[in-house]
Amino acid sequence: MDPHQEQDTYTGLSRDQEESQRLNLQHDLYVRSTGFHIHPRIVATLPSDAHIAEVATGTGIWLRSLAASPQSCPGWKYTGFDLSAEQFPSEPERKGVNFRVLDILKPPPEEERGKYDVVHVRLLVCGLKGSDWQHAARNMLALLKPGGWIQWHEGAFAELQFMQSSPSAPYPSASRELARYAVRTLNGEENKVLTADVVELPQTVAEAGFADVERYLFSSDRAEVEETRKLATQVEIGALIALARYCARVHSDAGKGESEVEGLVERCQEEMKAGQWYCRWDMHVVTGRKAGG
Repeated sequence: MDPHQEQDTYTGLSRDQEESQRLNLQHDLYVRSTGFHIHPRIVATLPSDAHIAEVATGTGIWLRSLAASPQSCPGWKYTGFDLSAEQFPSEPERKGVNFRVLDILKPPPEEERGKYDVVHVRLLVCGLKGSDWQHAARNMLALLKPGGWIQWHEGAFAELQFMQSSPSAPYPSASRELARYAVRTLNGEENKVLTADVVELPQTVAEAGFADVERYLFSSDRAEVEETRKLATQVEIGALIALARYCARVHSDAGKGESEVEGLVERCQEEMKAGQWYCRWDMHVVTGRKAGG
């Protein structure tokens, strides 16, 4: 077994093709909702030969999309890190991005320290708990050059809201029950997906040693409302189904068995087909700079 897989913190979400496709859709949603790949305050400071890294890169979709975006400069270099190489794209699909295995909960190797102008990370809320947040922030600080930037993007999924599209629309009760079960179980059994961790992210980043820390708050349905709402619902309910199945399998004493969860999944999928509702959540983007630049 790959030693990295033994400590994989990708809670409940597989690394198969279906999950890779969901991550790529999720990326599209997040760029639409925020309006950028890299926050403008960071882009304005970057040199023409900037080296940009992403932690927990998964399929590398953020880096590959950034490289093809108007924000990119021809001289920029890109490196994607992840605990597992399972979702790294094939060589023809890498588009000039380098990929390496790295556990961000461990101090980075000497050859990676002080090397990057930007470190981007998105959605570790399902994988980190307790002091893990501080360890990850300090290790990302170590990857950066003096004056380099962190951009950390999280979602407040524990506060997920289910919204009806019209006064006569049926309420998605099964989807809400599934979400509450998954979040409650992960909170109670694994101390993960906690709203406080997301809300306190600026403080976590500052305490890790970053300066000039700022938080920017966005809604998942900010842009192109009808299309984005549908995409957000597809992305988030897909993740919640996987998380609920994981909870029923791993924490069978937490209130629901696998057969009961599968019944909820079936009803949830029927609610999604019927439409007339959507889910939304808050997106938190935190930026900060390493001193000395």
